Amino acid sequence: MIKTYNILLLFYVILLAACSSKIKENKDEVYSRHLQKHISLTIISTPVPKDKGDFNLLLLNDGQDMGQLRVKNIVDSLYNKKLILPLVVVGINAFDRMQEYGVAGYPDYQNN
Repeated sequence: MIKTYNILLLFYVILLAACSSKIKENKDEVYSRHLQKHISLTIISTPVPKDKGDFNLLLLNDGQDMGQLRVKNIVDSLYNKKLILPLVVVGINAFDRMQEYGVAGYPDYQNN
């Protein structure tokens, strides 16, 4: 699955190279052969730097909550204030958190 993310990141870096210098948000999906299903992604990115090595990657679980958490607004504000370096945020949408995060065999704070 890591290779898929690297390919996806490279694709977005190339795609964004031709775009204007605003914060972008895109929806996409990748197929996970390990989970045997399509995984939905939300991708937020700052403008592409001249030196592609300056790009940073942040992977977020619960990508379906990125809108509610205002991730795009936060990235936009921090980037415009020059408080963060160029960044790609990939939110990975969860289907069944307990199963996908590997904690199904352990009770949570509510003993579930």
